[in-house]
Parts: sequence; structure tokens; C-alpha cells
Amino acid sequence: MGFGNRKITQWCQEQLARLRRRGGAEQERAFVVHRTMCDVRWLDPAVDPNGRKPGWCYMGDPRAVNVGPVGLARFTTLRSWLSQWSYDLSNAKGPMNAAKIFKTPVLQIENLADDAVPATHNPAINAALARCAKDFAKLDRLLEGRSFLLGETLSLADITAGTSLYRYYELEIERPQLSQVERWYQTLQQRPAFREHVMIPFDELRGRLLDA
Repeated sequence: MGFGNRKITQWCQEQLARLRRRGGAEQERAFVVHRTMCDVRWLDPAVDPNGRKPGWCYMGDPRAVNVGPVGLARFTTLRSWLSQWSYDLSNAKGPMNAAKIFKTPVLQIENLADDAVPATHNPAINAALARCAKDFAKLDRLLEGRSFLLGETLSLADITAGTSLYRYYELEIERPQLSQVERWYQTLQQRPAFREHVMIPFDELRGRLLDA
């Protein structure tokens, strides 16, 4: 399937290049992708097991859906394919985007017997979200033997990185033991500006969003 996906990606790029060279009003094109619902997990529950029943998917019988008029990515366009479905160019890669989340709370829900989302997807997203803890671990090593990130004086580095500490420590999430970061956070909390502009309760922020 990866080979077929990349062939479609190449074709889309070639078509867009051709349309650009030709000029004119037509700069996009729609097309149909056949048999996009072919996934052995829907037929064999032993592959990525999660308690789902065999021979079924979220759209019905996968053998019928695979050749039917409605299906995942059945209708798309050149740019839509490149942006969403292309293995190599997609902007919709869950782990890649999850790794960019540092301050926003994330709620992950995993259903048993899920006949839509493969059992491997949620762990992959969760592992990518753990990057935040890994980055703080780097800061913990950097803070050994110094009061602030660049030495004994507060710098722009502390202001930039320190703004995420309040959210990180107030959210009900699992956190590794990082003694240097915790000490650094306590030091920042002693500064009036940090308390006034960073340590803003969630309820107050929620009220501003509702008022807006």
C-alpha cells in the first residue's frame, strides 16, 4: 500500500506542476481513489487486538465498503491528497503534530473494541506527547549547578521557557521527578512579575474565553 500511496503522491505533484505551467483558471483537480478501506485488521482481530469483532469496520462490512462509493479518502483533490493522505507529505501525521504540543491540555480517549482507530494509534500519540517531559529533562540537566538557565542571572531564556512551568505543574498529568526544574520553578515563583503574569488560574482564563 505504501508503494501505491507514493505513486499517487507523485502523480499529484506532476499534475499540479503541469497545471501551473499551463496557467489559466484551472489550478486544482478532483479524483477518486479506489479500495481505500483495505485493512487486514478489520478481517483478522488478532492483528493489533483490542476486542473488536472480525469482518466489520465502522462503516460496515469492509469487503463491501472497500469497493463502495463511500469510503476513507474515496474522493479527494490534488492538494488535499498531498496535505492529508500522502505518507511522506501529509500535515495530518498524529505523532508529528502531538510532539509540537507543549502547553495545551490533551484528552485522549481509547475505546475497547474500536472498529475505526487501530489499537496502535493512541500509544503512538501518547509517546509523542511525552516529548514535553523529555524537554524538561534536558532543562533539568542544564540547570545543574546554576540558578538560571544561562547562569546566576535571570535571562530571556528563563522568561521564554519559564512561562510553561505553571501550566505544566498545575495540570493533573504524570510528571517525572526533576529536582532542578522544580527548584528553578520555585525561584521564578518568588518574582512578582512571574506571579502576576504567568501564574494565572485556569478559571480566570476560562472566564475570559466565555466573555469573548
